[in-house]
Amino acid sequence: MIAKKIEIDWDPNLSIYASEPFLKLVGDEYGWIGGFDDSGNLRCILPYTVIRKSIFRIARFRVETIPVGAQLGIEEEKSFLNSAVDFLRSIRADMIIPATTNTIFRTYPDGA
Repeated sequence: MIAKKIEIDWDPNLSIYASEPFLKLVGDEYGWIGGFDDSGNLRCILPYTVIRKSIFRIARFRVETIPVGAQLGIEEEKSFLNSAVDFLRSIRADMIIPATTNTIFRTYPDGA
């Protein structure tokens, strides 16, 4: 799975924590990471924020992986999360902190 930044396209069927007004309120930078399969189909999204604390850039997932269309398998989600970590490294996030207690991921990226 390939992870890359996509445009925010929130609708009321999604968590309020994925909406642009919320993300803008809680982060210095924010966005959605989209997970694409080998055919280029969007399979999932993951909203994130980046906050600056002193010299550190801290990324935080705001909700769990949101499937688009068919449900994701555990291995697909893990592949996406590994790619999402690579994406966050590419935008110079120094650290990724866990999402809030209202978020439950079914798997985790390697090295977490």
